[in-house]
Amino acid sequence: MNPKILATIFICSSFLVGCGGGDGGDQYSTSPEDTVEQNNLGWKKTTNTSGTTEDLVNDITGVVFSHTVDVPFIDTVLLNASDIVTNDAECSDGGSYSYSSNVIQLNNCKGWFSAYTANGRIDVASNGTVYTFKDFELASSNGEALLLNGTAKLKLTDTAASFSTDELDIDTLQLVASNQFDNVLYEITNYSSQWKSVSSRATSIATKGRIASAGNDEGDFNVSYDGTRAPFIFDVSDDNVESYYPYTGGLSIQDRSNAKNWITIVANNDEASFQYKAVENDKVLINKNALWVAFSE
Repeated sequence: MNPKILATIFICSSFLVGCGGGDGGDQYSTSPEDTVEQNNLGWKKTTNTSGTTEDLVNDITGVVFSHTVDVPFIDTVLLNASDIVTNDAECSDGGSYSYSSNVIQLNNCKGWFSAYTANGRIDVASNGTVYTFKDFELASSNGEALLLNGTAKLKLTDTAASFSTDELDIDTLQLVASNQFDNVLYEITNYSSQWKSVSSRATSIATKGRIASAGNDEGDFNVSYDGTRAPFIFDVSDDNVESYYPYTGGLSIQDRSNAKNWITIVANNDEASFQYKAVENDKVLINKNALWVAFSE
């Protein structure tokens, strides 16, 4: 399956921003990377958060898994940006874009980036393989939004794709109640993801990187993760339209401030569940089978 199609399938698995988006405007934090660095607390819960440590671990697992199958929106944003470079794009529902002197400028572009309105600038380099986001915003009518800053690299063929970034800052507004938003910040570093067709029916995804987050109700975190030792493999055949969860592969997550805190997830071959284990300070916190759907809604 073409990597762009698979990326689109997973766009609604995002835990950074739900399948919505909006006009963020001045509600954004002005310095997401500084906030993340100041709150490098590992799995320690900050005093202004609700819920339990297990809630935080579940949140970490959901965020990292979504990064494994799709850095939320980044894959699709990059792929859609590459289509602009090759003159294969259209703001079909309003707004406009321009591409000149290796700069993409979007002005309320609707209908190209899924259901989102796109604004901002993307600089293009190295023959369309390096993209630098400068206050690039995706927003939707319910008020949710994300703002991207940083550089990402894309390599794409008919049977494989790779995405990478040294650092990408994602500043989000997440709807938590009627007209109430959380400003959640993410910093992605040392990230790489390799997608490859392993047969006419299957695609493997091998991902590793680091992510720090601040502002979430469950608490702040800073973890590294590795899904390259046993990459997730997905059945992408045409007769498998109901399930796009892996049937083999695994992922390890490590608290960067405490080596005694770690998480592992290993896919079961039913394409519906996985083996889920989390350890905090060398004590087992979670050890059970869990459903993928619970981490992608």
